[in-house]
Amino acid sequence: MTDDSEPYVDIYVNNKLVKVPRVLPIGAALYKAGIYSLEKSMRFNRPRGLMVFDWRGPEKIYVEGDFEYNPYLFKASDGIKIRIKLSTPLPKSLLKVFDGYLRVGGYNKWPFNRMWAWNIALKYVDDILPWNKPKYVKEPIKEYPKSINVDTDILVVGGGYSGLEAAYNASKSGLKTTLVEADSLGGHLNIYRHGMYNEDYLNKLLKGLKENDVYILGNTVFEGFFEDSAFGYKLDTDQLITFSYKVIIFATGSYEVPALYEYNDLPKTLLASAGLRLYYKYGVKPGDNIVIIGSTDRAFQTAIQLKEDGFKVRVIESFYKGFKYSELRAKALELGIEIYDKVSKITALGYDRVSGLKVVQEGQVIKLNVDSILHAPYIVPDIELIRMARSPLTFDIDLGGYVPIHDVNGATLVDNIFIAGSAGGVSTEEIYIRQAALAGLKASEYLGKSLPSKYDDILNELNEVIGKTPLYRNALNRLENAFKKKEGYVYFNGIHPTFYRGSDLRRTFVCFCTDVTLEDIKKTVTGMELRKMEHIKRYSGVGTGRCQGRRCFLNTLLAASMFTGLKPTEIGEIRSRPPYIPIPLYVIGGE
Repeated sequence: MTDDSEPYVDIYVNNKLVKVPRVLPIGAALYKAGIYSLEKSMRFNRPRGLMVFDWRGPEKIYVEGDFEYNPYLFKASDGIKIRIKLSTPLPKSLLKVFDGYLRVGGYNKWPFNRMWAWNIALKYVDDILPWNKPKYVKEPIKEYPKSINVDTDILVVGGGYSGLEAAYNASKSGLKTTLVEADSLGGHLNIYRHGMYNEDYLNKLLKGLKENDVYILGNTVFEGFFEDSAFGYKLDTDQLITFSYKVIIFATGSYEVPALYEYNDLPKTLLASAGLRLYYKYGVKPGDNIVIIGSTDRAFQTAIQLKEDGFKVRVIESFYKGFKYSELRAKALELGIEIYDKVSKITALGYDRVSGLKVVQEGQVIKLNVDSILHAPYIVPDIELIRMARSPLTFDIDLGGYVPIHDVNGATLVDNIFIAGSAGGVSTEEIYIRQAALAGLKASEYLGKSLPSKYDDILNELNEVIGKTPLYRNALNRLENAFKKKEGYVYFNGIHPTFYRGSDLRRTFVCFCTDVTLEDIKKTVTGMELRKMEHIKRYSGVGTGRCQGRRCFLNTLLAASMFTGLKPTEIGEIRSRPPYIPIPLYVIGGE
Protein backbone atom coordinates (compact mmCIF):
# COMPACT_ATOMS: atom_id res chain seq x y z
CA MET A 1 0.00 0.00 0.00
CA THR A 2 1.10 3.59 -0.59
CA ASP A 3 0.36 6.82 1.27
CA ASP A 4 -1.23 9.89 -0.28
CA SER A 5 2.08 11.72 -0.63
CA GLU A 6 3.56 9.18 -3.06
CA PRO A 7 3.17 9.87 -6.80
CA TYR A 8 2.32 6.25 -7.64
CA VAL A 9 -0.38 3.89 -6.38
CA ASP A 10 -0.61 0.11 -6.40
CA ILE A 11 -3.47 -1.35 -8.41
CA TYR A 12 -4.15 -4.88 -9.59
CA VAL A 13 -4.92 -5.71 -13.21
CA ASN A 14 -6.09 -9.31 -13.59
CA ASN A 15 -4.50 -9.97 -10.15
CA LYS A 16 -1.14 -8.61 -11.31
CA LEU A 17 0.37 -5.71 -9.34
CA VAL A 18 0.88 -2.58 -11.43
CA LYS A 19 2.21 0.77 -10.24
CA VAL A 20 0.52 3.70 -11.94
CA PRO A 21 0.65 7.51 -11.50
CA ARG A 22 -1.83 8.75 -8.92
CA VAL A 23 -2.80 11.90 -10.83
CA LEU A 24 -3.76 10.27 -14.14
CA PRO A 25 -7.12 8.92 -15.27
CA ILE A 26 -6.91 5.14 -15.15
CA GLY A 27 -6.97 4.77 -18.95
CA ALA A 28 -3.91 7.01 -19.40
CA ALA A 29 -2.20 5.39 -16.40
CA LEU A 30 -2.65 1.90 -17.83
CA TYR A 31 -1.39 3.04 -21.24
CA LYS A 32 1.72 4.47 -19.57
CA ALA A 33 2.19 1.10 -17.81
CA GLY A 34 2.13 -0.73 -21.17
CA ILE A 35 -1.51 -1.91 -21.08
CA TYR A 36 -2.90 -0.74 -24.40
CA SER A 37 -6.24 -2.51 -24.53
CA LEU A 38 -9.21 -2.72 -22.18
CA GLU A 39 -11.19 -5.43 -23.95
CA LYS A 40 -10.93 -8.21 -26.50
CA SER A 41 -11.99 -8.77 -30.07
CA MET A 42 -14.61 -11.50 -30.11
CA ARG A 43 -13.91 -12.05 -33.80
CA PHE A 44 -10.16 -12.69 -33.47
CA ASN A 45 -9.94 -13.59 -29.75
CA ARG A 46 -7.19 -11.07 -29.04
CA PRO A 47 -6.84 -7.61 -27.47
CA ARG A 48 -8.72 -4.89 -29.30
CA GLY A 49 -7.95 -1.24 -29.79
CA LEU A 50 -9.13 2.04 -31.15
CA MET A 51 -8.80 4.26 -28.15
CA VAL A 52 -10.66 7.55 -27.85
CA PHE A 53 -9.60 8.80 -24.37
CA ASP A 54 -12.58 11.10 -24.17
CA TRP A 55 -15.40 11.59 -21.68
CA ARG A 56 -17.84 10.37 -24.34
CA GLY A 57 -15.60 7.52 -25.56
CA PRO A 58 -16.71 3.87 -25.65
CA GLU A 59 -13.90 2.45 -23.49
CA LYS A 60 -14.89 0.96 -20.13
CA ILE A 61 -13.09 -0.64 -17.21
CA TYR A 62 -14.56 -3.07 -14.70
CA VAL A 63 -13.59 -2.58 -11.06
CA GLU A 64 -14.11 -5.65 -8.86
CA GLY A 65 -16.73 -5.08 -6.18
CA ASP A 66 -17.79 -1.84 -7.84
CA PHE A 67 -19.16 -0.59 -11.15
CA GLU A 68 -18.20 -0.05 -14.76
CA TYR A 69 -16.36 3.22 -15.40
CA ASN A 70 -15.18 5.40 -18.23
CA PRO A 71 -11.37 5.19 -17.88
CA TYR A 72 -11.04 8.82 -18.92
CA LEU A 73 -13.14 9.99 -15.95
CA PHE A 74 -12.04 7.46 -13.31
CA LYS A 75 -8.76 8.05 -11.46
CA ALA A 76 -6.61 5.32 -9.93
CA SER A 77 -6.80 4.72 -6.20
CA ASP A 78 -4.68 2.45 -4.08
CA GLY A 79 -5.57 -1.23 -4.05
CA ILE A 80 -8.35 -1.29 -6.64
CA LYS A 81 -8.70 -4.45 -8.70
CA ILE A 82 -9.45 -4.20 -12.40
CA ARG A 83 -10.54 -7.03 -14.67
CA ILE A 84 -9.65 -6.84 -18.36
CA LYS A 85 -10.70 -9.78 -20.51
CA LEU A 86 -8.30 -9.83 -23.46
CA SER A 87 -8.76 -13.40 -24.71
CA THR A 88 -10.80 -16.54 -24.16
CA PRO A 89 -9.03 -19.58 -22.59
CA LEU A 90 -10.56 -21.96 -25.14
CA PRO A 91 -8.83 -23.84 -27.97
CA LYS A 92 -9.22 -22.41 -31.47
CA SER A 93 -10.98 -25.59 -32.61
CA LEU A 94 -13.76 -25.01 -30.07
CA LEU A 95 -13.98 -21.33 -30.88
CA LYS A 96 -14.56 -22.20 -34.54
CA VAL A 97 -17.68 -24.14 -33.50
CA PHE A 98 -19.18 -20.93 -32.15
CA ASP A 99 -17.76 -18.68 -34.86
CA GLY A 100 -20.99 -18.58 -36.84
CA TYR A 101 -22.89 -17.38 -33.79
CA LEU A 102 -20.37 -14.64 -33.08
CA ARG A 103 -20.79 -13.14 -36.51
CA VAL A 104 -23.48 -10.69 -37.50
CA GLY A 105 -26.92 -12.28 -37.54
CA GLY A 106 -25.74 -15.27 -35.48
CA TYR A 107 -28.52 -14.74 -32.97
CA ASN A 108 -31.02 -15.33 -35.80
CA LYS A 109 -29.79 -18.92 -36.18
CA TRP A 110 -31.04 -22.06 -34.49
CA PRO A 111 -31.47 -22.38 -31.49
CA PHE A 112 -31.34 -18.66 -30.75
CA ASN A 113 -34.29 -18.05 -33.06
CA ARG A 114 -36.53 -20.43 -31.09
CA MET A 115 -38.57 -19.14 -28.15
CA TRP A 116 -38.33 -22.44 -26.27
CA ALA A 117 -34.54 -22.02 -26.11
CA TRP A 118 -34.90 -18.64 -24.47
CA ASN A 119 -37.52 -19.95 -22.03
CA ILE A 120 -35.11 -22.67 -20.92
CA ALA A 121 -32.29 -20.17 -20.66
CA LEU A 122 -34.32 -17.76 -18.55
CA LYS A 123 -35.44 -20.57 -16.24
CA TYR A 124 -32.17 -22.33 -15.65
CA VAL A 125 -29.25 -20.06 -16.50
CA ASP A 126 -29.19 -18.47 -13.05
CA ASP A 127 -28.69 -21.88 -11.43
CA ILE A 128 -26.29 -23.22 -14.05
CA LEU A 129 -24.10 -20.09 -14.12
CA PRO A 130 -24.33 -18.69 -10.61
CA TRP A 131 -21.27 -16.45 -11.11
CA ASN A 132 -23.32 -14.29 -13.46
CA LYS A 133 -25.60 -13.21 -10.63
CA PRO A 134 -25.36 -9.48 -9.94
CA LYS A 135 -23.31 -8.71 -6.86
CA TYR A 136 -24.76 -5.86 -4.89
CA VAL A 137 -21.65 -4.98 -2.98
CA LYS A 138 -22.20 -1.31 -2.39
CA GLU A 139 -24.19 -0.02 0.53
CA PRO A 140 -27.61 1.36 -0.38
CA ILE A 141 -27.53 5.06 -1.13
CA LYS A 142 -28.85 6.86 1.93
CA GLU A 143 -29.24 10.28 0.34
CA TYR A 144 -30.14 10.75 -3.29
CA PRO A 145 -28.44 13.74 -4.93
CA LYS A 146 -30.72 16.73 -5.31
CA SER A 147 -31.38 17.90 -8.85
CA ILE A 148 -30.61 21.44 -10.02
CA ASN A 149 -32.74 23.67 -12.21
CA VAL A 150 -30.98 26.23 -14.40
CA ASP A 151 -33.09 29.05 -15.84
CA THR A 152 -31.35 31.13 -18.50
CA ASP A 153 -31.99 33.24 -21.59
CA ILE A 154 -29.33 31.64 -23.78
CA LEU A 155 -27.92 28.15 -23.23
CA VAL A 156 -24.64 27.30 -24.98
CA VAL A 157 -23.85 23.58 -25.20
CA GLY A 158 -20.12 23.03 -25.57
CA GLY A 159 -17.16 24.90 -24.12
CA GLY A 160 -14.62 24.53 -26.90
CA TYR A 161 -13.42 27.75 -28.41
CA SER A 162 -16.52 27.98 -30.64
CA GLY A 163 -18.78 27.67 -27.61
CA LEU A 164 -16.73 30.23 -25.70
CA GLU A 165 -16.86 32.64 -28.65
CA ALA A 166 -20.62 32.18 -29.03
CA ALA A 167 -21.26 32.63 -25.29
CA TYR A 168 -19.01 35.69 -25.11
CA ASN A 169 -20.78 37.46 -27.98
CA ALA A 170 -24.27 36.44 -26.82
CA SER A 171 -23.63 37.70 -23.29
CA LYS A 172 -22.42 41.15 -24.42
CA SER A 173 -26.03 42.24 -24.77
CA GLY A 174 -26.68 41.65 -21.06
CA LEU A 175 -28.78 38.53 -21.57
CA LYS A 176 -28.41 35.80 -18.98
CA THR A 177 -26.11 33.24 -20.60
CA THR A 178 -25.18 29.75 -19.42
CA LEU A 179 -22.44 27.55 -20.88
CA VAL A 180 -22.31 23.77 -20.35
CA GLU A 181 -19.08 21.79 -20.76
CA ALA A 182 -18.11 18.27 -19.66
CA ASP A 183 -14.35 18.62 -20.15
CA SER A 184 -11.71 21.36 -20.11
CA LEU A 185 -12.78 24.78 -21.38
CA GLY A 186 -11.16 25.52 -24.72
CA GLY A 187 -11.60 22.06 -26.24
CA HIS A 188 -8.91 21.28 -28.81
CA LEU A 189 -7.14 24.51 -27.93
CA ASN A 190 -5.72 22.55 -24.99
CA ILE A 191 -3.95 20.04 -27.23
CA TYR A 192 -3.44 21.70 -30.65
CA ARG A 193 -1.08 24.63 -30.91
CA HIS A 194 -1.06 25.12 -34.70
CA GLY A 195 -3.67 27.63 -35.70
CA MET A 196 -4.68 31.25 -35.42
CA TYR A 197 -5.95 30.83 -31.87
CA ASN A 198 -3.74 30.25 -28.84
CA GLU A 199 -3.62 30.39 -25.04
CA ASP A 200 -3.72 34.21 -25.00
CA TYR A 201 -6.89 34.10 -27.06
CA LEU A 202 -8.41 31.56 -24.66
CA ASN A 203 -7.54 33.66 -21.60
CA LYS A 204 -9.05 36.74 -23.26
CA LEU A 205 -12.31 34.88 -23.86
CA LEU A 206 -12.45 33.48 -20.33
CA LYS A 207 -11.89 36.98 -18.93
CA GLY A 208 -14.70 38.29 -21.12
CA LEU A 209 -17.08 35.55 -19.95
CA LYS A 210 -16.34 36.43 -16.34
CA GLU A 211 -16.91 40.14 -16.96
CA ASN A 212 -20.22 39.36 -18.68
CA ASP A 213 -21.36 37.11 -15.77
CA VAL A 214 -21.70 34.01 -17.91
CA TYR A 215 -22.66 31.05 -15.73
CA ILE A 216 -20.31 28.18 -16.57
CA LEU A 217 -21.46 24.68 -15.64
CA GLY A 218 -18.30 22.59 -15.75
CA ASN A 219 -18.06 18.80 -15.50
CA THR A 220 -21.56 18.71 -16.93
CA VAL A 221 -22.92 16.67 -19.83
CA PHE A 222 -25.91 18.01 -21.73
CA GLU A 223 -27.82 14.75 -22.07
CA GLY A 224 -30.75 15.63 -24.30
CA PHE A 225 -34.46 16.30 -23.99
CA PHE A 226 -37.40 14.96 -22.02
CA GLU A 227 -40.83 15.81 -23.34
CA ASP A 228 -41.10 18.78 -21.00
CA SER A 229 -37.49 19.95 -20.58
CA ALA A 230 -33.82 19.60 -21.43
CA PHE A 231 -31.59 17.88 -18.91
CA GLY A 232 -27.95 17.27 -18.06
CA TYR A 233 -25.76 15.26 -15.72
CA LYS A 234 -23.10 16.76 -13.44
CA LEU A 235 -20.25 14.28 -13.42
CA ASP A 236 -18.47 15.39 -10.26
CA THR A 237 -21.53 15.60 -7.98
CA ASP A 238 -23.83 13.00 -9.58
CA GLN A 239 -26.64 15.50 -9.95
CA LEU A 240 -29.39 15.72 -12.52
CA ILE A 241 -29.80 19.19 -14.03
CA THR A 242 -32.89 20.50 -15.80
CA PHE A 243 -32.64 23.49 -18.12
CA SER A 244 -35.12 26.20 -18.98
CA TYR A 245 -33.99 28.47 -21.82
CA LYS A 246 -35.27 30.77 -24.53
CA VAL A 247 -32.51 30.09 -27.07
CA ILE A 248 -30.07 27.20 -27.32
CA ILE A 249 -26.76 27.31 -29.22
CA PHE A 250 -25.18 23.97 -30.06
CA ALA A 251 -21.38 24.24 -30.15
CA THR A 252 -20.82 20.50 -29.85
CA GLY A 253 -17.78 20.40 -32.11
CA SER A 254 -16.55 17.64 -34.39
CA TYR A 255 -14.51 14.46 -34.21
CA GLU A 256 -12.44 12.11 -36.34
CA VAL A 257 -13.94 9.07 -38.07
CA PRO A 258 -11.70 5.96 -38.01
CA ALA A 259 -9.98 4.87 -41.22
CA LEU A 260 -11.07 1.55 -42.73
CA TYR A 261 -8.24 -0.89 -43.46
CA GLU A 262 -7.16 -4.40 -42.45
CA TYR A 263 -6.84 -4.93 -38.69
CA ASN A 264 -7.72 -1.32 -37.92
CA ASP A 265 -8.72 -2.49 -34.43
CA LEU A 266 -5.24 -3.35 -33.10
CA PRO A 267 -4.21 -1.85 -29.72
CA LYS A 268 -2.19 1.38 -29.95
CA THR A 269 -4.57 2.58 -32.64
CA LEU A 270 -6.06 5.90 -31.58
CA LEU A 271 -7.95 8.86 -32.92
CA ALA A 272 -5.55 11.74 -33.58
CA SER A 273 -7.08 13.88 -30.84
CA ALA A 274 -6.74 10.96 -28.40
CA GLY A 275 -3.03 10.66 -29.15
CA LEU A 276 -2.50 14.37 -28.57
CA ARG A 277 -4.62 14.33 -25.43
CA LEU A 278 -2.53 11.49 -24.03
CA TYR A 279 0.72 13.35 -24.58
CA TYR A 280 -0.08 17.02 -24.05
CA LYS A 281 -2.60 16.64 -21.24
CA TYR A 282 -1.18 13.63 -19.39
CA GLY A 283 2.44 13.36 -20.49
CA VAL A 284 1.98 9.83 -21.89
CA LYS A 285 3.51 9.09 -25.29
CA PRO A 286 1.10 7.45 -27.76
CA GLY A 287 4.19 5.84 -29.37
CA ASP A 288 7.63 6.71 -30.72
CA ASN A 289 7.26 5.80 -34.43
CA ILE A 290 3.85 7.14 -35.39
CA VAL A 291 1.83 6.96 -38.59
CA ILE A 292 -1.03 9.41 -39.04
CA ILE A 293 -3.74 8.47 -41.50
CA GLY A 294 -5.46 11.41 -43.16
CA SER A 295 -5.17 14.46 -45.39
CA THR A 296 -7.40 16.66 -43.24
CA ASP A 297 -6.13 19.79 -41.55
CA ARG A 298 -6.27 17.93 -38.24
CA ALA A 299 -4.12 15.10 -39.59
CA PHE A 300 -1.36 17.42 -40.80
CA GLN A 301 -1.59 19.63 -37.70
CA THR A 302 -1.10 16.52 -35.57
CA ALA A 303 1.86 15.37 -37.67
CA ILE A 304 3.60 18.75 -37.60
CA GLN A 305 3.12 19.20 -33.88
CA LEU A 306 4.45 15.75 -32.96
CA LYS A 307 7.38 16.09 -35.37
CA GLU A 308 8.39 19.38 -33.81
CA ASP A 309 8.37 17.69 -30.41
CA GLY A 310 10.76 14.93 -31.42
CA PHE A 311 8.53 12.07 -32.56
CA LYS A 312 9.21 10.11 -35.72
CA VAL A 313 6.13 10.79 -37.82
CA ARG A 314 4.83 9.69 -41.20
CA VAL A 315 1.56 10.47 -42.96
CA ILE A 316 -0.59 8.23 -45.14
CA GLU A 317 -2.95 10.41 -47.10
CA SER A 318 -6.68 9.78 -47.30
CA PHE A 319 -9.13 10.73 -50.03
CA TYR A 320 -10.57 13.83 -48.35
CA LYS A 321 -8.38 16.94 -48.43
CA GLY A 322 -8.58 19.63 -45.76
CA PHE A 323 -9.11 23.39 -46.12
CA LYS A 324 -5.37 24.13 -45.71
CA TYR A 325 -4.15 20.94 -47.39
CA SER A 326 -1.54 22.49 -49.67
CA GLU A 327 -0.14 24.82 -47.00
CA LEU A 328 0.07 22.19 -44.25
CA ARG A 329 1.38 19.46 -46.56
CA ALA A 330 4.19 21.76 -47.71
CA LYS A 331 5.11 22.54 -44.12
CA ALA A 332 5.14 18.83 -43.24
CA LEU A 333 7.51 18.13 -46.13
CA GLU A 334 9.77 20.98 -44.99
CA LEU A 335 10.05 19.30 -41.59
CA GLY A 336 11.10 16.03 -43.24
CA ILE A 337 7.84 14.16 -42.67
CA GLU A 338 7.43 11.29 -45.14
CA ILE A 339 4.06 11.41 -46.91
CA TYR A 340 2.57 8.43 -48.73
CA ASP A 341 -0.11 9.28 -51.27
CA LYS A 342 -2.07 7.12 -53.73
CA VAL A 343 -2.22 4.28 -51.19
CA SER A 344 -4.78 1.62 -52.10
CA LYS A 345 -4.35 -0.82 -49.22
CA ILE A 346 -3.23 -0.70 -45.59
CA THR A 347 -2.65 -3.68 -43.28
CA ALA A 348 -1.77 -3.20 -39.62
CA LEU A 349 0.67 -5.76 -38.23
CA GLY A 350 0.78 -7.13 -34.69
CA TYR A 351 -1.26 -9.07 -32.13
CA ASP A 352 -1.55 -7.32 -28.76
CA ARG A 353 -0.32 -3.98 -30.16
CA VAL A 354 0.68 -2.34 -33.44
CA SER A 355 4.14 -3.55 -34.47
CA GLY A 356 4.21 -2.40 -38.08
CA LEU A 357 2.23 -1.36 -41.11
CA LYS A 358 2.14 -2.65 -44.65
CA VAL A 359 0.91 -0.33 -47.40
CA VAL A 360 0.40 -0.73 -51.12
CA GLN A 361 1.33 2.45 -52.99
CA GLU A 362 0.78 2.39 -56.75
CA GLY A 363 1.22 -1.40 -56.78
CA GLN A 364 4.38 -1.40 -54.64
CA VAL A 365 4.28 -3.05 -51.19
CA ILE A 366 6.03 -1.00 -48.48
CA LYS A 367 6.53 -2.13 -44.89
CA LEU A 368 6.79 0.57 -42.23
CA ASN A 369 8.23 0.19 -38.76
CA VAL A 370 5.62 1.88 -36.55
CA ASP A 371 4.33 1.37 -33.03
CA SER A 372 1.25 3.61 -33.05
CA ILE A 373 -1.39 4.68 -35.57
CA LEU A 374 -3.42 7.88 -35.27
CA HIS A 375 -6.60 8.37 -37.30
CA ALA A 376 -7.85 11.64 -38.82
CA PRO A 377 -9.00 10.74 -42.37
CA TYR A 378 -12.33 12.54 -42.14
CA ILE A 379 -13.95 14.94 -39.69
CA VAL A 380 -17.68 14.89 -38.90
CA PRO A 381 -19.83 17.30 -36.89
CA ASP A 382 -21.18 16.01 -33.58
CA ILE A 383 -24.90 16.29 -34.34
CA GLU A 384 -26.40 13.76 -31.95
CA LEU A 385 -27.93 16.36 -29.65
CA ILE A 386 -28.99 18.47 -32.64
CA ARG A 387 -30.77 15.41 -34.01
CA MET A 388 -32.47 14.89 -30.62
CA ALA A 389 -33.67 18.51 -30.81
CA ARG A 390 -35.28 17.63 -34.18
CA SER A 391 -33.51 20.33 -36.10
CA PRO A 392 -33.72 19.28 -39.79
CA LEU A 393 -30.55 17.85 -41.36
CA THR A 394 -29.18 17.54 -44.87
CA PHE A 395 -26.34 15.49 -46.37
CA ASP A 396 -23.18 17.04 -47.81
CA ILE A 397 -20.01 14.96 -48.06
CA ASP A 398 -17.92 18.15 -48.10
CA LEU A 399 -19.32 19.14 -44.70
CA GLY A 400 -18.89 15.83 -42.87
CA GLY A 401 -22.03 13.97 -44.00
CA TYR A 402 -25.24 14.78 -42.17
CA VAL A 403 -25.23 18.41 -41.07
CA PRO A 404 -27.93 20.70 -39.62
CA ILE A 405 -29.54 23.02 -42.14
CA HIS A 406 -28.48 26.53 -41.12
CA ASP A 407 -27.36 29.85 -42.53
CA VAL A 408 -24.07 31.68 -42.08
CA ASN A 409 -25.32 33.08 -38.75
CA GLY A 410 -26.06 29.62 -37.37
CA ALA A 411 -29.85 30.07 -37.50
CA THR A 412 -31.60 26.75 -38.16
CA LEU A 413 -35.09 25.86 -39.35
CA VAL A 414 -36.15 25.73 -35.67
CA ASP A 415 -36.55 29.33 -34.48
CA ASN A 416 -34.71 29.16 -31.16
CA ILE A 417 -31.91 26.74 -32.15
CA PHE A 418 -28.55 28.04 -33.40
CA ILE A 419 -25.42 26.22 -34.54
CA ALA A 420 -21.92 27.46 -33.72
CA GLY A 421 -18.52 26.30 -34.92
CA SER A 422 -17.56 22.94 -36.38
CA ALA A 423 -20.91 21.42 -35.35
CA GLY A 424 -22.06 23.14 -38.54
CA GLY A 425 -19.80 21.01 -40.72
CA VAL A 426 -16.74 23.23 -41.25
CA SER A 427 -13.65 21.95 -39.47
CA THR A 428 -11.36 24.91 -40.13
CA GLU A 429 -10.92 27.43 -37.34
CA GLU A 430 -10.54 30.52 -39.56
CA ILE A 431 -14.14 29.92 -40.61
CA TYR A 432 -15.93 28.38 -37.67
CA ILE A 433 -14.64 30.73 -34.96
CA ARG A 434 -15.99 33.75 -36.86
CA GLN A 435 -19.22 31.89 -37.55
CA ALA A 436 -19.56 31.11 -33.82
CA ALA A 437 -19.27 34.82 -33.02
CA LEU A 438 -22.08 35.57 -35.49
CA ALA A 439 -24.23 32.83 -33.92
CA GLY A 440 -23.87 34.41 -30.49
CA LEU A 441 -24.77 37.87 -31.81
CA LYS A 442 -27.75 36.61 -33.81
CA ALA A 443 -29.06 34.59 -30.84
CA SER A 444 -29.19 37.78 -28.77
CA GLU A 445 -30.89 39.61 -31.67
CA TYR A 446 -33.55 36.86 -31.72
CA LEU A 447 -34.34 37.84 -28.13
CA GLY A 448 -34.79 41.50 -29.04
CA LYS A 449 -31.29 42.93 -28.72
CA SER A 450 -29.74 45.12 -31.41
CA LEU A 451 -26.81 43.88 -33.47
CA PRO A 452 -23.56 45.73 -32.74
CA SER A 453 -21.66 47.43 -35.57
CA LYS A 454 -18.90 44.83 -35.38
CA TYR A 455 -21.35 42.23 -36.74
CA ASP A 456 -20.77 43.48 -40.30
CA ASP A 457 -17.00 43.42 -39.81
CA ILE A 458 -17.06 39.79 -38.67
CA LEU A 459 -19.38 38.82 -41.52
CA ASN A 460 -17.11 40.46 -44.10
CA GLU A 461 -14.04 38.72 -42.64
CA LEU A 462 -15.86 35.39 -42.75
CA ASN A 463 -16.95 35.79 -46.36
CA GLU A 464 -13.40 36.75 -47.32
CA VAL A 465 -11.99 33.58 -45.75
CA ILE A 466 -14.71 31.37 -47.27
CA GLY A 467 -13.98 32.86 -50.68
CA LYS A 468 -10.41 31.53 -50.59
CA THR A 469 -11.47 27.90 -51.05
CA PRO A 470 -13.89 26.64 -53.69
CA LEU A 471 -14.70 23.52 -51.64
CA TYR A 472 -16.13 25.33 -48.62
CA ARG A 473 -17.51 28.23 -50.69
CA ASN A 474 -19.58 25.85 -52.80
CA ALA A 475 -20.63 23.69 -49.83
CA LEU A 476 -21.74 26.65 -47.73
CA ASN A 477 -23.62 28.12 -50.68
CA ARG A 478 -25.51 24.82 -50.98
CA LEU A 479 -26.29 24.96 -47.26
CA GLU A 480 -27.43 28.59 -47.43
CA ASN A 481 -29.78 27.78 -50.32
CA ALA A 482 -31.21 24.85 -48.36
CA PHE A 483 -31.90 27.20 -45.45
CA LYS A 484 -33.65 29.72 -47.70
CA LYS A 485 -35.75 27.02 -49.39
CA LYS A 486 -36.36 25.23 -46.07
CA GLU A 487 -35.56 21.86 -47.60
CA GLY A 488 -32.63 19.47 -47.59
CA TYR A 489 -30.43 18.27 -50.44
CA VAL A 490 -27.93 15.50 -51.12
CA TYR A 491 -24.39 16.20 -52.22
CA PHE A 492 -22.36 13.01 -52.55
CA ASN A 493 -19.57 12.28 -55.02
CA GLY A 494 -19.65 8.52 -54.46
CA ILE A 495 -16.26 8.44 -52.73
CA HIS A 496 -15.94 6.77 -49.34
CA PRO A 497 -13.45 9.13 -47.65
CA THR A 498 -12.03 6.67 -45.09
CA PHE A 499 -11.96 3.33 -46.94
CA TYR A 500 -8.82 1.91 -48.60
CA ARG A 501 -10.38 -0.18 -51.33
CA GLY A 502 -7.76 -2.92 -51.51
CA SER A 503 -8.56 -3.97 -47.94
CA ASP A 504 -9.99 -7.38 -47.06
CA LEU A 505 -13.56 -6.71 -45.91
CA ARG A 506 -13.41 -9.57 -43.37
CA ARG A 507 -10.57 -7.90 -41.48
CA THR A 508 -11.74 -4.30 -41.68
CA PHE A 509 -13.79 -3.17 -38.71
CA VAL A 510 -16.60 -0.63 -38.87
CA CYS A 511 -18.03 -0.97 -35.35
CA PHE A 512 -15.37 -1.55 -32.71
CA CYS A 513 -17.84 -1.97 -29.85
CA THR A 514 -19.61 -4.96 -31.42
CA ASP A 515 -16.95 -6.38 -33.77
CA VAL A 516 -18.84 -5.59 -36.99
CA THR A 517 -16.76 -5.71 -40.17
CA LEU A 518 -17.27 -4.34 -43.67
CA GLU A 519 -18.06 -7.88 -44.79
CA ASP A 520 -20.89 -7.99 -42.25
CA ILE A 521 -22.32 -4.75 -43.60
CA LYS A 522 -22.07 -6.04 -47.17
CA LYS A 523 -23.90 -9.27 -46.28
CA THR A 524 -26.55 -7.30 -44.39
CA VAL A 525 -27.35 -4.92 -47.26
CA THR A 526 -26.86 -7.29 -50.22
CA GLY A 527 -27.53 -10.77 -48.81
CA MET A 528 -30.33 -9.85 -46.40
CA GLU A 529 -31.32 -6.84 -48.55
CA LEU A 530 -31.76 -4.60 -45.51
CA ARG A 531 -31.39 -1.13 -46.98
CA LYS A 532 -32.52 1.21 -44.19
CA MET A 533 -30.10 2.34 -41.50
CA GLU A 534 -32.36 1.36 -38.62
CA HIS A 535 -32.78 -2.14 -40.11
CA ILE A 536 -29.03 -2.46 -40.68
CA LYS A 537 -28.47 -1.43 -37.09
CA ARG A 538 -30.94 -3.95 -35.66
CA TYR A 539 -29.71 -6.87 -37.71
CA SER A 540 -25.96 -6.29 -37.55
CA GLY A 541 -25.73 -4.67 -34.12
CA VAL A 542 -23.72 -1.77 -35.52
CA GLY A 543 -24.32 1.34 -33.46
CA THR A 544 -25.76 -0.57 -30.50
CA GLY A 545 -22.52 -0.60 -28.52
CA ARG A 546 -21.38 1.83 -25.88
CA CYS A 547 -20.63 4.72 -28.26
CA GLN A 548 -24.15 4.41 -29.74
CA GLY A 549 -22.88 4.83 -33.29
CA ARG A 550 -20.80 8.00 -32.87
CA ARG A 551 -17.69 6.38 -34.35
CA CYS A 552 -19.31 3.95 -36.78
CA PHE A 553 -22.47 5.55 -38.14
CA LEU A 554 -20.96 7.47 -41.04
CA ASN A 555 -18.65 4.62 -42.09
CA THR A 556 -21.58 2.19 -42.00
CA LEU A 557 -23.80 4.56 -43.96
CA LEU A 558 -21.22 5.16 -46.69
CA ALA A 559 -20.33 1.45 -46.85
CA ALA A 560 -24.01 0.58 -47.34
CA SER A 561 -24.20 3.24 -50.04
CA MET A 562 -21.07 1.82 -51.70
CA PHE A 563 -22.42 -1.75 -51.71
CA THR A 564 -25.95 -0.90 -52.90
CA GLY A 565 -25.50 2.18 -55.10
CA LEU A 566 -28.12 4.01 -53.05
CA LYS A 567 -27.70 7.59 -51.93
CA PRO A 568 -26.88 8.01 -48.23
CA THR A 569 -30.21 9.76 -47.63
CA GLU A 570 -32.06 6.79 -49.17
CA ILE A 571 -30.47 4.61 -46.48
CA GLY A 572 -31.31 7.17 -43.82
CA GLU A 573 -30.16 7.88 -40.30
CA ILE A 574 -30.13 6.22 -36.92
CA ARG A 575 -32.27 7.60 -34.16
CA SER A 576 -30.58 9.53 -31.39
CA ARG A 577 -32.13 9.05 -27.99
CA PRO A 578 -31.24 10.50 -24.62
CA PRO A 579 -29.20 10.27 -22.54
CA TYR A 580 -26.09 11.30 -24.48
CA ILE A 581 -23.94 9.23 -22.11
CA PRO A 582 -25.25 6.77 -19.47
CA ILE A 583 -26.59 8.16 -16.19
CA PRO A 584 -26.71 6.08 -12.97
CA LEU A 585 -30.29 5.25 -12.05
CA TYR A 586 -29.91 6.66 -8.55
CA VAL A 587 -29.19 10.09 -10.09
CA ILE A 588 -32.55 10.05 -11.84
CA GLY A 589 -34.12 9.01 -8.54
CA GLY A 590 -32.95 12.20 -6.82
CA GLU A 591 -35.27 14.95 -5.70
